[in-house]
Amino acid sequence: MQKTCQKIVRVQNGLITEIYDGLVYRDFSDNESALKELLMDDIGLDFDSILHTYELLIYELACSSSELRSSITKRLPEGWLDWAHDLYSDNNAEDKAMLPITQSIL
Repeated sequence: MQKTCQKIVRVQNGLITEIYDGLVYRDFSDNESALKELLMDDIGLDFDSILHTYELLIYELACSSSELRSSITKRLPEGWLDWAHDLYSDNNAEDKAMLPITQSIL
């Protein structure tokens, strides 16, 4: 028998504030703990590995074309691609030329 779980998530100002799983409401003040709570039942204890995979996938998609990069940049927090570039660019040296990085002069 397949286990099915439906969750209702309330997001305000970019933050997950509440998760309802059909039995219990849970309130959150930060996205990190909310995301772990939201995904833990589905993916188990390997949450960090799954998160790393999705981060890398988003970064690689952004590097693959300027059209995708523009679309992805609009949906991510400011500076996320710079952060991902610092973290993942060693994995893909050829991507360095594809992703324009903004750096402060000061």
